[in-house]
Amino acid sequence: MVEVDGKSMHVYTKGKGANTIVLLSGLGTAAPALDYEPLINEMAKDNRIVVVETFGYGWSDVTNKERTVENIVEEIRTALKKSDYRRSLHFNASFRFRHLQYVLC
Repeated sequence: MVEVDGKSMHVYTKGKGANTIVLLSGLGTAAPALDYEPLINEMAKDNRIVVVETFGYGWSDVTNKERTVENIVEEIRTALKKSDYRRSLHFNASFRFRHLQYVLC
């Protein structure tokens, strides 16, 4: 867990490797770290996998902050920085986040 805007955001990591792959979930993925477990287990054999559970999902707190793309991007950036992940490859599982790969990198 990392603190973002005074709330706890869950950042799950698994595996070791030269590559860091960040998985971001979309709407309807209640617990990304659990929902993606088969994919995480396979990819973690050769890579470091990071799953960011944004506010309201998984073990992360709920927030009253408006759910705009700008706010969500800033929260994810903060969580990754506090988790010491600065350079990574982003995969997105949702149309909601499809353009974040360019914004976050």
